[in-house]
Amino acid sequence: MGLRPIAPNEWLPGRISANEYDRKRKLLTDPAAGVFAAIDGSLRGQQHILDAVTRCVGCAEGECDLEAAPIVRAAMLVPDDLCLMEEIDGAYCLTAACVCAPSYWRLVEKIGRSLDGIHAPVPTLNDKLAASMRQFFERLPDDAIFERRNWLLHTNDALYQPVADTWHAVTDEEVATLIVRSERQTLRRLDPTTIAFTIRVTCHRLGEIVSHRDAARDLIDALHGLDDAEREAKGFRYFAPAVTKFLSRIE
Repeated sequence: MGLRPIAPNEWLPGRISANEYDRKRKLLTDPAAGVFAAIDGSLRGQQHILDAVTRCVGCAEGECDLEAAPIVRAAMLVPDDLCLMEEIDGAYCLTAACVCAPSYWRLVEKIGRSLDGIHAPVPTLNDKLAASMRQFFERLPDDAIFERRNWLLHTNDALYQPVADTWHAVTDEEVATLIVRSERQTLRRLDPTTIAFTIRVTCHRLGEIVSHRDAARDLIDALHGLDDAEREAKGFRYFAPAVTKFLSRIE
């Protein structure tokens, strides 16, 4: 799973920028965007997330929209997307979320689902990690925060990407303009049955990697380590030849 423990002061570094606040607010006012969802009975857990985020980054008087759901109010304080995972009938389920930077998925397809259901679109992900994910959620200790990163290659740097890119065979001339999209994800227990899952997306052009040789080598290793289902989900066959060739030139 690639998780590592972090200190509490590293959980949500930095307040939301004015531009990101405006971007989120615009999405939240568009019902078609589908960036907020919650099931009945999730308000208590949402309030736990709001309380935790407010303690971490603060909230000036009048800054929070008191009419919004608690998890939305929390998400408007930080650049991160926020997901509430609660234990229901022995399984952790996504009961509320504000996700304004989805990577090839829609919240309506995930809300209310268990961990296994959330990851079902990539079958081998459950085969590899389902048991360890369930154990981690069950055993996550109080006051502990864990962090991991993942990545995707995209054709553009738009943060809101609920639908997969329309890929074509990437040429050597355009490979450096591909976007390495990285998600910093954290898990933090809020109470015995409630966990906050956060996602912060950053985007960089692949060409920028030339000054980070270790990162280039890591990306090559990651490409080689993908199974068939993961390759299909990431658009591997379209970009892999050009990307591998480009990265291999970095010494």
